[in-house]
Amino acid sequence: MSPMQVSNIPAKGTTYADIRVGECQVHQVRVDPAAFAAHKDASGALPVGLPVLGTGLPVSGAGQVAAGIIGPESVVLQSTFHYANCFISGTFNRDMIEDNLGRVLSADEIAAVAAAGTLLKLI
Repeated sequence: MSPMQVSNIPAKGTTYADIRVGECQVHQVRVDPAAFAAHKDASGALPVGLPVLGTGLPVSGAGQVAAGIIGPESVVLQSTFHYANCFISGTFNRDMIEDNLGRVLSADEIAAVAAAGTLLKLI
């Protein structure tokens, strides 16, 4: 009998927790990859849970309204403009979003999601 063999295989990409709580609606939002350069993960993808504006830009200031939240999978941006799957309605777990992003949501991001009214809700 030969000894057990162990192989170390490098990780391929990043995995994210599911942020959904109940039913959600997904739609594609056109995003500008250049505007999201600072938000990409180590694999070059946008993490699940990142709030986006209807203009295809990340939430960056006060008084904005989120049109969606990246998900249910991360989005690899490769072109000048890219369509990203986003949740456009539903209830989402804020702790899971912050785990996925590796940081807490900013006050502007929280306010932008809240400004979406009953469409997007963080718990």
